[in-house]
Amino acid sequence: EILATGELTWHRGSDVLVDALVELHRRRIPFHATITQRGPLLQQLQAKVARSNVPVDFPGFIMMEDLHRAYESCTVYVGAGRREPWGMRLNDALNCGAPLVVSRGMGGVKMVDDYGCGLAFDNNDPMGLADQLERLSTDISLYKKCAENAIIAAERCSPENKARDLVEIIAARF
Repeated sequence: EILATGELTWHRGSDVLVDALVELHRRRIPFHATITQRGPLLQQLQAKVARSNVPVDFPGFIMMEDLHRAYESCTVYVGAGRREPWGMRLNDALNCGAPLVVSRGMGGVKMVDDYGCGLAFDNNDPMGLADQLERLSTDISLYKKCAENAIIAAERCSPENKARDLVEIIAARF
């Protein structure tokens, strides 16, 4: 179960994700994807998915309670953003134990690199995204390690722990 949330715009890489999902479908990798929210690319993405018969749902805007359930039920969270400084959506996914697959165009790729809680792909590269999604779906030991590291990363990156880290850094300087 692949999840992506956020407005369906060019900078969020929604088109990159759909192109990657079309490729996964072509490779006969089993999956189901949910892409939430609305945006200027919605109709274009829905048409591409329909033409390719790819298993993707576009539920539109969903309330926080339903969004939380979506995070809890996903097995992989995708952040395909072309240029995003962070993306709180990544934190939400980690809090639910979902490995991340993120673009190197997102600031959140630092979590993947630092904590091993997922995989990264080159910015604007749907084939690279498809490759990383395929790796996670076919290598169970890699998937388990990324999922375990997601829980660890969520704890280490909690606001309380980050605030404590900053206090320690400041205290050490004075």
